[in-house]
Amino acid sequence: MDVKLLKIKLIIIFLFTTPLYSIGQNYVVSGVVSYKDQQNVRVSGTTVTLTQVDEDKRIYLSSVDSNGVYLFENIVKGMYEIRVLSSGQIYEDQKMALHITKDFTSLNFELERQSIQIEEINVVAKKRLIEAVGDKITIDASQLTGYQTDNGLEILGNAPGLWLDGESIRINGSDETLILINGRQQSISKAQTIALLKTMRANQIDKIELLTGGSSKYDASGGSVINIVTKRNGIDGLKLGITSEGILNDGIGASQNLTANFQSKKFQMQLGYGYQNAFQNSTEIGRSDYLDRGTWTAYNREDSIRLKSHSMSASLFYEISKQQDINLSLTTSLSKKVSVAQQEDVYSGNEVFSLDFNNSVHTKDNLLSAYVDYGLKLDTNLKRTLNFNYGILRGGIKSKMDIINNYGFENGVIDLNRTKAEIPLSGMQHKFAADYFQELGSLSIESGLKYSTGHIDNYASYYQLVDDNYFFDHQLSDSLRYSEKVLAGYFSNMYKGRKFNFKGGVRLEYTRIRSQNIADGAKFDNSYTNVLPFFSVNYLNENFPLTLKLTSGLTRPEYSYLNPFTLYINEFRYRVGNGSLKPQSRYTLAVESSPFDFLFFSIGYNRINDMVFLVNKQTEVPLVIEQRPENALALDDYFANISFYYKVLNGKLFGQLNMYGEIFKYNIKDEFVTSFADLETNKFGYISWSNNLKVLKNLMLSTTVNYRSKANFYQIMQARRWRFDLSMSYKIGKYFTVFSKVDDLFRSYNMNNVSYYNNFNNVYFKDIKQFRVRFGVTYSLDKGIISSRNKDRAQEDLERYN
Repeated sequence: MDVKLLKIKLIIIFLFTTPLYSIGQNYVVSGVVSYKDQQNVRVSGTTVTLTQVDEDKRIYLSSVDSNGVYLFENIVKGMYEIRVLSSGQIYEDQKMALHITKDFTSLNFELERQSIQIEEINVVAKKRLIEAVGDKITIDASQLTGYQTDNGLEILGNAPGLWLDGESIRINGSDETLILINGRQQSISKAQTIALLKTMRANQIDKIELLTGGSSKYDASGGSVINIVTKRNGIDGLKLGITSEGILNDGIGASQNLTANFQSKKFQMQLGYGYQNAFQNSTEIGRSDYLDRGTWTAYNREDSIRLKSHSMSASLFYEISKQQDINLSLTTSLSKKVSVAQQEDVYSGNEVFSLDFNNSVHTKDNLLSAYVDYGLKLDTNLKRTLNFNYGILRGGIKSKMDIINNYGFENGVIDLNRTKAEIPLSGMQHKFAADYFQELGSLSIESGLKYSTGHIDNYASYYQLVDDNYFFDHQLSDSLRYSEKVLAGYFSNMYKGRKFNFKGGVRLEYTRIRSQNIADGAKFDNSYTNVLPFFSVNYLNENFPLTLKLTSGLTRPEYSYLNPFTLYINEFRYRVGNGSLKPQSRYTLAVESSPFDFLFFSIGYNRINDMVFLVNKQTEVPLVIEQRPENALALDDYFANISFYYKVLNGKLFGQLNMYGEIFKYNIKDEFVTSFADLETNKFGYISWSNNLKVLKNLMLSTTVNYRSKANFYQIMQARRWRFDLSMSYKIGKYFTVFSKVDDLFRSYNMNNVSYYNNFNNVYFKDIKQFRVRFGVTYSLDKGIISSRNKDRAQEDLERYN
């Protein structure tokens, strides 16, 4: 498609679907707010809310101007509650019931002074663990097991509807997820996002929001949306949190976290810092059979990883006026990782020799993301808003490898091969977005444009040891410049009825990818256009709400898969890129509900086309295996998820039971079928059971059991595995909480798997050593006065898109 023509079409869609006027008649509510104890002194800068109570509980907001006047326009008739929020803590809120059948133009309020002034606050509201409203699911993070002991990644594994397997997060049958923090994408790669979550503490999180299957508003590449909303500042003043943790496993690790929030009348600031020093070791024993070569090998392998990472974040919000505000956010992270692999192989059969393999990799990873948001309210009731956003992401990865292959033969000859490599990578991405929202009575519309452009430069330099000197290896070394541009537009509308809500939308995306090998001048140029529909129907019922949704998405190939470099793994295994990969597309039909305050379930079907897998195969060179990413198959997948949550013994014992299962079948292209097992209908499931027992007033004991059944995936069969975690937290006074946790108490979370492909079979047992003991202390402080404002834009959530 012509790029200029596509841009014109998107601009027309954006302008056509953003009318600058409101329609619909109805009534006016207005009046004056003043202080009862201060004669002729009117209130300014506070907020008046008007909440509909007899239908869908729609909420209208009005800011009191400098003359103390508030105004609501175009209000439909019905029963309402009107509330004037107090100015700070000194005066009390005022509220009253209101039956609107006519205009109210002199509905005045006088604020009365409170008798007690609060210096420190600690408000605990009774909330549901999970709520499904519209096409969004909201999870209260504070009610999840591990809230005081886990990091930002681990807590996701305890959330209903989310399944954490290692560092893979699955939602409704797919591990393709877009992870946002306060409504913003903070990294270039998913691995960087995972590393950032590990430096966060779970108790920094207010709620977890899910848009299963995605939304027309968000980037189509990423599937379901997980938005992690950090805690807001509910006071005018300072909110401070500090956590320090020690970790014992194969080494002594630690993590430290600091968060600070300050809010005044028109200004809000958030600062955060996280540090992690962690160890992860594993051992593996196995046997590989080269069936067509008459050769097999028995091996032992040890892997050790040490990771040190720092992350810092800052967010500044300023209310320019009642109609305008601006938000600046900055996140930066730096990590250093040292990984060492040692493997001993003994080959038998037609090929007889031994191989000692050693590989050490030193990696430095840095990332910077910065965003600026400008919000404009086009009317006083927030019925028309316009938002602009610019973001920049910049990062780099520097890897140094040292590979030693030491061969021994039957005749006693020893052969030593040594390779060194330096593989620096740097990248940058710019993002521009504009979003418009308008409410037209029971109908609301939203539309927007997005443009992103970025590039990655990658250089690989390999050196071979020959006669005590290192020489540049021209065959393995290469350099690549990769660029990606995405132009997208979306439109969605929602109708709110008495019993049903309807939402429909479409997203149009144009993607262009270019790459060039600097060494040989080879170029690759690819582009594609995707039209992605979204539709949902919500049945509104207090006890049994129900949502039916159709969603779609695509997954662009990872840069590392498109990179044509040969990635050297060892003498008998390497990986090559595939510049011809197509994006995989997904269509999902699902039903979701959260009935009766104790249950959540979702069932549905996924169809994924052009699914990308790393296909392994033996080459013509004896014993050498090549990995290459391919659009190898399509997938039909049926999934079901159900979560029960309970609270008994007067709230002293509470927890949740999560169960998830899939039945799936691959439709594999003929050239990629490697076993009849690939063609069978397969199934697998997860079970997670968490319990929290309040032993004493301030002492909490928690347990979590995770079980995953055996599963047959493409080219691999995985055995069942399980783990048991035990934790404790104790609150000391107002400010301190001490905690400890034992992960994988019974050391049971091991892998016993089989991988297979053309005439090759590998059976192995891997002890990934999840067992570790953790202990720490948290300090938290809220110092100030109760705030009458709620700066939602400073930590943007997804509520606007219900």
